Amino acid sequence: VLATQIRTAAEEVSESLSNRAMDSRRTGVTYDDISSAMMEYLREVEDVWQLPGGVPLAFDLVMDLARYSHDGLGDGDSRSCGFGDRPSDPEVDSLLSALAKIRKEEEPSWNYMEVVESLKMQKKHLAAFGINGFCSNSIVLLSGWEKPASEIVDLTID
Repeated sequence: VLATQIRTAAEEVSESLSNRAMDSRRTGVTYDDISSAMMEYLREVEDVWQLPGGVPLAFDLVMDLARYSHDGLGDGDSRSCGFGDRPSDPEVDSLLSALAKIRKEEEPSWNYMEVVESLKMQKKHLAAFGINGFCSNSIVLLSGWEKPASEIVDLTID
């Protein structure tokens, strides 16, 4: 319930600010401001993390908050991307890395490669607007877990 409440509140703030960022020339709101607004919700992730079974919920919540911080970027005024002062990005990267390590330990069958692909797509999208380094540490960490084909043992029975 807590994760849902945080997610809903963050999404509403993101949507409201995104609408204003589409006309940033008049409103002065940019995606830097949206990133700053997500910090409030990122601070609450630890409360979710500490709940029984909370690690996957917290991880997914951080993924959503990361996306909310830039959803709609490119839909409006070119100035809407801001100046790259995005305080939520390092915090998201740090939280995702920490939570991923715990989640992998608690849930060995977790399909983290979907996360890697999502983060890479978001990083590429943001780079098109001059926002570089999005979740680089998390991408490196998660990508490093993938075993090369030569290490995979074929367990099929002939």
